[in-house]
Amino acid sequence: GDLTEIRAHNVVCATSVFNLYHKLLPQDHPTVQEFFDPSKRTIRESNGHVFLFCKIKGEAKDLDLPTHNLWYFNGYDIDESFDKYYVDPVNERPPTVYIGFPCTKDPTWP
Repeated sequence: GDLTEIRAHNVVCATSVFNLYHKLLPQDHPTVQEFFDPSKRTIRESNGHVFLFCKIKGEAKDLDLPTHNLWYFNGYDIDESFDKYYVDPVNERPPTVYIGFPCTKDPTWP
């Protein structure tokens, strides 16, 4: 597809460091080349996460949003939940889900 370049002073990347270096940054960039050198890298690949940021219309108190984060676990044996999900991700529920409500923690941000 078409390439779109967006320039910014600050960038928040919520894709994972491996996707950042493998897919989003130019492969000939010196930092990317250094990342691919196993003798210089101290991190390992891990499970991925999906982030969904939503803008909700209305004030947190009117929407009765909690002032704490919510965690969902698909069972008491988390290893078993992940194993089932990896075998059949279409029919199994995600092993964990996290929902954060940053606006409810900051009283100056309605």
